[in-house]
Amino acid sequence: MVTLVVAEHNNFNLKSSTFSTISAAIKLGNEIHILVIGFNILKIVKQAARIFGISKVFFIDSSHLYHPLSENFSLQIFTIAFSYNHILFPATSFGKNIAPRVAAILDVSQISEVIDIKSDNIFCRFIYTGNVIATVQSHDKIKVITICPASFESIEDYTGSAVIESIKALPNVCMSSLISYQTNINNFNDLNNADIIVAGGKGFKNAKNFKILRILAQRLKAAIGASRAAIESGYAEKSWQIGQSGKIVSPKLYIAIGISGSIQHIVGMKNSKIIVAINNDMKAPILNISDYYIIGDLLEILPKLINALSDD
Repeated sequence: MVTLVVAEHNNFNLKSSTFSTISAAIKLGNEIHILVIGFNILKIVKQAARIFGISKVFFIDSSHLYHPLSENFSLQIFTIAFSYNHILFPATSFGKNIAPRVAAILDVSQISEVIDIKSDNIFCRFIYTGNVIATVQSHDKIKVITICPASFESIEDYTGSAVIESIKALPNVCMSSLISYQTNINNFNDLNNADIIVAGGKGFKNAKNFKILRILAQRLKAAIGASRAAIESGYAEKSWQIGQSGKIVSPKLYIAIGISGSIQHIVGMKNSKIIVAINNDMKAPILNISDYYIIGDLLEILPKLINALSDD
């Protein structure tokens, strides 16, 4: 059996979500191929070929594939899909955009946001807002799967030497086009790839107080996250939301400040390596999953913490 990993990249490098997806592919125990689609992607292709455990890298390079539009990408994947038993995507906006269309074209059921792999046809995923883990079995000949990056370690091992092979691009189907693309320049790092995240909740009480979090993030060279309550209260931007209806993250360090810890939020960050909470409520649910916590007024604690950190 052979597994295909569809690579997510930023037109310069592979994203960490791709490495997490490769870790999941390794658990399947099959030969692993990577497919890289884009424009002027030779550097990324060479990067993929050096990943340990990869036997072959396919790439499709064309100007109309610069942006990952699902209509074009799904058809490109379909041309080689029948050579594989499993086709894996990261469960990011990239994978969630393309995988459903691939599954529909192949007439198979998509297996979404897998958090563990038991065998080549048995997988685990969260349901009911993360309160229940469902074990599902698929009898489809080709299994289209999205992998939750937070559940698999992102290991960048460049000791491999895979074969590289080019695939001719299909014509642009012109079913949709990208009108504009706006990057969130206010966030310091990509939340999905940040090593450190400082996240704020409704405990900041207002948007002015929430700005203190930016100073802490600058000192720690961290990304900024927020709970849904903080965003609905107007303290933070929607793109900063972490949780079931936001981003699923797994940084090395997650600092939750003024966040009570609803199950919806915990689903989005509980796989962080180290969790630190700052809260004035001894009964806050976030404390139950924290490695360390400080009980007290965040408006008194944060200035002291910031002063203790160097600007360097």
